[in-house]
Amino acid sequence: MRLSRLTLITVLLFLWSLPAWAYIIVLKDGTQVNAKEKYRRDGDRVLVVLVNGTLTEMSADEVDFAKTEELNTSGSRSDIVIGDTQIIEEAAPPPPPPIRAGDLSRTRLSLPQPPPTSPAAADAGPQLPLTSAGFVDLKALPREEYANVEILAELKQFLESQGVEGFEVFNGSAADRPMLLVETASESVVFDVLKHAAGALVQTNARFPEQMAALELLMLDDRQQRAGQFVLTPDLVRPLTTGRLPPEVFFVRHVQF
Repeated sequence: MRLSRLTLITVLLFLWSLPAWAYIIVLKDGTQVNAKEKYRRDGDRVLVVLVNGTLTEMSADEVDFAKTEELNTSGSRSDIVIGDTQIIEEAAPPPPPPIRAGDLSRTRLSLPQPPPTSPAAADAGPQLPLTSAGFVDLKALPREEYANVEILAELKQFLESQGVEGFEVFNGSAADRPMLLVETASESVVFDVLKHAAGALVQTNARFPEQMAALELLMLDDRQQRAGQFVLTPDLVRPLTTGRLPPEVFFVRHVQF
C-alpha cells in the first residue's frame, strides 16, 4: 500500500510516538520488518515478536544482521514497515480491487497441484478421502480431538488470545498435523482466521519443532460448506506472518479445492 505525500506526513508524526522498544529487522532482499523487540537467534532460526504480539520465525540466511544492527543504533530508518503498510514517498497508481473469497468460485485459477501418490503409499493401507482436485479432504476426516495435549493447549491459548471464535482442533491427516476447524461468517473473517492460524502454527512450531510439522486448516461457512482448506507450514506462511503477502493473495495461491 503506497501513501501520498500528505498521508506520509501524518504517518511520520505517528512514528515519533512509537515506543522506544520498536525494533527494525532488515532482510537481505531489502525488506524491513517492524518488531516489538530485538530478535532472538536460535541456530539457523531467528525468532521475532511482531508489533501485534505474534511470534514468527525466519531463516538466519534471510536476515542482514550487520544492517539491522546499524539501522537500530544509528536511528536512520529509510523504509519502515508498520503492520502491512510500507511508507514510500513517490506517487503510485491506485491499488487493484481487493480479492473477495466469494468470487473465487467464479474465477479461473492456476490451482496448486496435489503431490503424486507413490506405489508404496498405495499399498500402505486404507487411503485418506480426497477432494475432486486430489487433495486430502479435511472435511471428510473423523472428528477426534487432537491427541497431543501440549500442542492442543498451545493452539487454543494462542487462537483465543487473538479473538478467534467457533473453532475446534482435531486429529489431522498425520500425527504431526493437527486440523483446525473454524466456522467463518464472512469473507473478512476468512482472511482474519487465515492470518491467526498462520501465527498459531509459527508459535507452536517454535515450541514443538519435532512434534508439529504443519497445521491443516478447514474453514466452513454458516451452511457448513467449504470456505477454504489449507495445509500451512512454517516456510509457506512466513510471507504472510511478516506482512509481505496479503492474506487475500495467500488465499488464492494456496487454497485447496
